[in-house]
Amino acid sequence: MPHSRLYYIPEEGKRSDDRISRDWSSFIYSFLFWRGPSRFRRRRILLIVITVLFLYFLWTPDLDPPTSGDSITSRGPSTEEQGDLDGENRYYNGPIKFPRLGYTLHSVRGNLWRNNVLFTSASLESASAMVPMACEMARYRRNAVHFALLGRSDMSIDEFLVKNGIENGCDVRWHGEFISFNCCVETDREVDGRPEHSVSSTDSRMEASVFESLGLIISITNPWVVIVDDLEREEAFFARSVSAKTQSTRKPVLELPRNAVENLMWLTRLDCGSLRAWNEVNVEVVIQVPSEESGSLIRLLKSLENADYFSSTPPGLTVELPQSVDGPTLRFLENFAWPPPRPGKQRSGRLKLRRRMRLDTTTEESSLRFIESFFPADRSTSHVLFLSPRVELSPLFYHYLKYALLEYKHSEYGFQVSNKLTGIALNLPSTYPNASSPFIPPLTRSRIQDPSRPTPENSDQATPFLWQAPGSDAALYFGDKWVELQDFLSNRLDAIRKSPTTAKRPKSTDSNHTPWMEYLYELSRAMGYVMLYPNWESGGSFATVHNELTPQTAQNALADQPSVRPPRELPLISGTALIDILPVDGDLPDFSDIPILSFDGRRVSRSTLDTEAAAYAAAFRREIGRCTGSAEVRSIWDLFCLWDREDGDWVDTTLEPTSDATAALTSKSEDPVMSSTTSGLPTRS
Repeated sequence: MPHSRLYYIPEEGKRSDDRISRDWSSFIYSFLFWRGPSRFRRRRILLIVITVLFLYFLWTPDLDPPTSGDSITSRGPSTEEQGDLDGENRYYNGPIKFPRLGYTLHSVRGNLWRNNVLFTSASLESASAMVPMACEMARYRRNAVHFALLGRSDMSIDEFLVKNGIENGCDVRWHGEFISFNCCVETDREVDGRPEHSVSSTDSRMEASVFESLGLIISITNPWVVIVDDLEREEAFFARSVSAKTQSTRKPVLELPRNAVENLMWLTRLDCGSLRAWNEVNVEVVIQVPSEESGSLIRLLKSLENADYFSSTPPGLTVELPQSVDGPTLRFLENFAWPPPRPGKQRSGRLKLRRRMRLDTTTEESSLRFIESFFPADRSTSHVLFLSPRVELSPLFYHYLKYALLEYKHSEYGFQVSNKLTGIALNLPSTYPNASSPFIPPLTRSRIQDPSRPTPENSDQATPFLWQAPGSDAALYFGDKWVELQDFLSNRLDAIRKSPTTAKRPKSTDSNHTPWMEYLYELSRAMGYVMLYPNWESGGSFATVHNELTPQTAQNALADQPSVRPPRELPLISGTALIDILPVDGDLPDFSDIPILSFDGRRVSRSTLDTEAAAYAAAFRREIGRCTGSAEVRSIWDLFCLWDREDGDWVDTTLEPTSDATAALTSKSEDPVMSSTTSGLPTRS
């Protein structure tokens, strides 16, 4: 029986699914070409184009983890069947996808640490060499440590960690897995930055893969520094990509030497700020040779040559020779090259030899000439190490110097405390500044001492200390403080020229000290500056001063103190690993825990030192700087009032010295009192 309903148009008699495609086409047509105002049509078309482009760029790199049904090896050779392929069989050059990277990069959002450090490698040999350092740095918890595998091998991260003996306790964030990863060997999810078909990929595809995956990881984690193994034993494509990507993202690269695990483990104690400054720090060594000490120069230069500079650029070297130099020293210098040759490294000449043509007639001339011998290119990163020719250096001196320099000057925590630190000494002084008695270093019962070393109850231990008296035999001075000393000396010599009778004062130091040290003592006492001195239970030193008596020194000693004994020469610290030599598991003490000594050797607090510095500065302003009123001394320019502000003439404001001012300027202590105090400075987090 025919259906009773009549269909007035042909479309009504068809099933609804016959009209789906036509209805959908009609919808798109009406959406795109709806005849509303023209500006609304253009906006719709533009919106669709933007949406399509967004979806294309979002999903073209496949950053989703693979599902169980994925078959990613069908388009390339099976690594289980073929194993590692040689260069001739690396033919795959298809699209680059990272099937095991996306999960962790998506999960990292909202969980970023501020102090990220990234280890990365393509070679399993290099990765195995760096894993102990990455785990140790993560254990120390000053940085959030990431590790990215970007090479050819298809070994899972679980298998890689087991083969390297790391089964638990390594809190490194493996990429792509941005979680606390304790070598969960039961998981079957591979998490890394390697692309599909990495084993069979061409070098050009792997180079592009490393460039893209490293860029993704850097953009998400934003590390302060990228740490790699010696690039000479890394894959060539990896070295090229890392160099290009870190340059484009302006991320510093720290390249480890081959023996880093054995000799450079102290690097794991540094924070991200120190690691970022690794390549920026520049040290210039300056040696001023007196006429009677030119023969001892050979011993010093040999110890410099035999020191270990690991992956750092060796310091520049400037030697100021006297007017008369002995023959053996001249012949040695003819064949001496600096820096010492290193395998695979191109040597660039950084040796400067200077010879004085005349003797200085005054102390001021000698001081000015020596302080002019160095000026930092960048006062925040360029520093100067002054060495006496009587010094001999430990092979590990540069390890300690760079370790302490990065920790106390360039770390995030160091920025808060280094404003009063002039530099770092490498040896202990033998006497107090006025040579009145042998110097006795302070002891401590604080948490600086090594808790793992058994000692009698309530016993004191040796400790590094801060002293207001700077060193002269082997000491590094920060670039900003050296520029400040030059400005201070310029004004100080002006004061002597303008008023020679009142601006000159009796020396507060021993006559055997170099002349420029007297002005550095004045600056340190007026500004409350201190220098860091090493002092270890082992009794060794990073620099020892040999006590050969020159004819003039011997004559002075016999005339002044017939029974004087030369200071004891401390043995040089030997070994290959600095972290095994330093106490407390190789950790440098917190700045707030280090004892402070005043200029005359009394143990004081930071507040007491500041109070005494303010009193000394006030007296200095009156007696030397020619200032009439009181003012807070915030810089060395506040210590001098030498010029009339209107016409530039010298202001003769001669004042009678007060008893308090004179006492502050000339006070000395013959018997230092070692009292226990606390400094109250910022601490590391």
